[in-house]
Amino acid sequence: MLRHLYYSVISMNSPSSNNNESDGADADEDSKPRAGRVPLPDLFDTKQLSYLGGQLSVGALLGYSAGYAINVTAHVVAYFTGVVFISIQYLAYKGMVKIQWGEILDQAEKALDRDGDGKFDIKDAKIWWNDLLSILTWNMPGGSGFLFGLYYALS
Repeated sequence: MLRHLYYSVISMNSPSSNNNESDGADADEDSKPRAGRVPLPDLFDTKQLSYLGGQLSVGALLGYSAGYAINVTAHVVAYFTGVVFISIQYLAYKGMVKIQWGEILDQAEKALDRDGDGKFDIKDAKIWWNDLLSILTWNMPGGSGFLFGLYYALS
């Protein structure tokens, strides 16, 4: 879209091939606003672009950092969950404990169910994800850069 606007501005400002500027009579007409010609803002205003670029780059950096932290935290949680599972399974194998997996799964499903339908499914995962994004992007300038950085770090 920006490219289209830029080419529109160039074509409006370039002299037409039908216009013969042999005499100076057209100079007076150019100083007067023509009907249908709307002045356009400067598309490459450095103040606005630097502000926008600053917001996007800071947002992307923070998003990447948050995504990296989520990724590392998920690995650590998976590691410790695996260690606990192996330990409990070893104790159950030796006959020291009896594990009621049905009860554990029921309790976990109740804790993770967000929409109240009694089961944990993709709808609940979307609710958890949207809540996480709401928390992470709350009151943040440059949220689109943040989301780009977050998705890049998680991919």
